[in-house]
Amino acid sequence: MSEDESKNLRERRGFSLEDKIMVIGFPGIVDISTELIDTVEELYDISKQNNVLLLLVGDVGKFEYIRIAQEDNCANIISKNGVLKDYYAIADLALICGNIVYSKSHLHNFIEATAGGPLFLVKPEHALQYGYKQLIEREVIRESENTDDLISKVKKY
Repeated sequence: MSEDESKNLRERRGFSLEDKIMVIGFPGIVDISTELIDTVEELYDISKQNNVLLLLVGDVGKFEYIRIAQEDNCANIISKNGVLKDYYAIADLALICGNIVYSKSHLHNFIEATAGGPLFLVKPEHALQYGYKQLIEREVIRESENTDDLISKVKKY
């Protein structure tokens, strides 16, 4: 996405180019575990300490489990068809809730999630999708061994 396209998309969604944005996508069905909730809340703390707006985008039914969804600098965005891709595109960094903690499932649309800044994730058991390895090599996807490693890499970034 060009800088002009990013600027236009950000403006349409109510953000400026100066805003720092972390997007956590909640696409479809994901088990909401205690580890996932704790990790999302830790990511929120990191965003707050670094003046980054955290956007929870997707299946809003999942947000009722996440206390921080009600906080001031955490916006939860109502799920609509096609909206998640726009928020990934304006993100300075992105995460997919199903891959914030170790998962045996395949990645949800990781290409869509890399439209903006890098995608941070815990390496899933099945990471054989076409293009995945190439995006790792180019650091578009930042793979972590576990949740603690993910948190460390997000802080460093």
